[in-house]
Amino acid sequence: MKILKKFWKELSVFGIVIVCILGLYLYRLATSAEYTTISLDKLETKIANGDDFVLVTGAADTVYQTTIETYLLKHRGTHVYYLDLSSLAEGTVLPDGMNSDTTNPHTYIYVDGTMTERRDGSIGYFTFDKVMSNFKEQAN
Repeated sequence: MKILKKFWKELSVFGIVIVCILGLYLYRLATSAEYTTISLDKLETKIANGDDFVLVTGAADTVYQTTIETYLLKHRGTHVYYLDLSSLAEGTVLPDGMNSDTTNPHTYIYVDGTMTERRDGSIGYFTFDKVMSNFKEQAN
């Protein structure tokens, strides 16, 4: 009987730890949103496949990153891809229409693998919301 009580006590402590870890993981999922970092090879594959997506390129701009993450928190099903141009080798050839400027962020909309809209510089939340609305209209 002592063995059964000891086993039950260990199982209940283990269960509480598992529930706490699961709760913290779900809390993180509910309170954070991130865009997906993409490599140049994956980007070229998505363009060749004719995918619909939104791409942000340029340098790390914390204000613009915050804008995108705020949008993604409110619109969970949306995906935004990020290409870090500063990590690419010097002289790398970018797809047509893309700016190689690393000092400012750039936002691109691709529909059926073709660039349909381009925004240069950091844009505010409401402008980004309009860009995403245009993307959804064009993609449908």
